[in-house]
Amino acid sequence: MVTITDMMRPLIEEFLKLNQSVKVNTAQFSEGQIVTAKLGALIGNIVATHKVAGFTSHSGKRFCSWCNVLNTNITKMTIGRLLNQRDTLACARDWLNSTAGVRKKLVKQTGVRSLELNRLPWNPIRNVVLGVMYNCRNQRKLEVPGKVEMKQPYGGTFWSVAQKKRLVAFVFEVVSVKNGKLKSSEWHTLFAIHLPLAAISVFCESEAFDECLQKNKNAIDNSTALVRCTNIVSSNKVSPQDPEDKTYMRTSQMIFPEIKILPNHHYVLQIPQQLKWWGPLMAV
Repeated sequence: MVTITDMMRPLIEEFLKLNQSVKVNTAQFSEGQIVTAKLGALIGNIVATHKVAGFTSHSGKRFCSWCNVLNTNITKMTIGRLLNQRDTLACARDWLNSTAGVRKKLVKQTGVRSLELNRLPWNPIRNVVLGVMYNCRNQRKLEVPGKVEMKQPYGGTFWSVAQKKRLVAFVFEVVSVKNGKLKSSEWHTLFAIHLPLAAISVFCESEAFDECLQKNKNAIDNSTALVRCTNIVSSNKVSPQDPEDKTYMRTSQMIFPEIKILPNHHYVLQIPQQLKWWGPLMAV
């Protein structure tokens, strides 16, 4: 935290000056132009935004920076009472004015500490964006260089049998340990494009189509909800309706009853509120 504070201090000093407005002389405005800068949104990796904004880590008792849910209740998959600016900044001031020993106790109790950003006129709850695959925005368009020549006439099968098998295998191979971690844009492509294409072959392995649909209903509902949530989060506009995050989490717990609920699962529940605050998260 000391390193983050030291790095941010000169930046915050500049922000404080610009927040009061400064006059900048330019070639076009010889008498100067008034310039004002304000912090609009803090966005990035969720671990990084927690540190920069002064919230405790994912292993903390109060790990969420948007609600007061406890880590002991994380398996219930519910949102706690929403945090607010006044109480959060008050907790940060208490931490700042306390001794080192008391600070440790306060962080465990409140999940809040004071950092440089609190010197700015900002809201540590509303100004922090849930970074949903934050580096995907520039990778959403798929471009095919040159001309694409269809080897099969229109009306034919889009993929051969070998290509179908390869498509299904790709989904499992790409997330294997030997391939290492996927980038955010690759996860987005996997869930938005490859998963829907491979789903039919995965869930309907026999000719008894209706029987396969009924047998795999929960898995199909789960995959469908995941794809819809991915598309909503990465869309250019949102509707008042909440995304199907609850359907996804409910069916996930049914399919994988032994699944370990992590903070990232809880943050899925925060997406509807984030969409109401910011609109499409990919555009922030």
